[in-house]
Amino acid sequence: MSYTVGKVKTYSNVPLPEGTHYCTIELANLKDVDSRFVEANLKEMNIQPKQISILLKNDKGEQIWDTIWQNFDKDSFTLKWATNKMNIYSNALEIPLDTHFKEIEDWISFIKGKEVLVTVGLREDGRTRIEKIKSVKEGVPF
Repeated sequence: MSYTVGKVKTYSNVPLPEGTHYCTIELANLKDVDSRFVEANLKEMNIQPKQISILLKNDKGEQIWDTIWQNFDKDSFTLKWATNKMNIYSNALEIPLDTHFKEIEDWISFIKGKEVLVTVGLREDGRTRIEKIKSVKEGVPF
């Protein structure tokens, strides 16, 4: 497989302000959860959860990050994805119910570059947070 060196993408880190925005899923990456955030009992069992980091960016370059975590299920002794949040994205992207993705990477590849409607609110500490993710067909009130 060949490779050609290209421009480095830079990210402005201008936060997406409170309100409703059309956003593109600029990045969606699968990675290990930072060891600082892994529970001690999982570390002892040598279990490394993963996360999906999602960068949502509007046409002004304002952005917000979202994360989908793997959680440890004590009953089945396995890591399971937070599928409710994945379903929120999938429904906003109008992926038909019961669509099967063989690997999580296939779902991640599918959502990259797609547009969603994001409602951003403020936390008590003044930082922004995602409140809703909807289909762009639902529109923005002007």
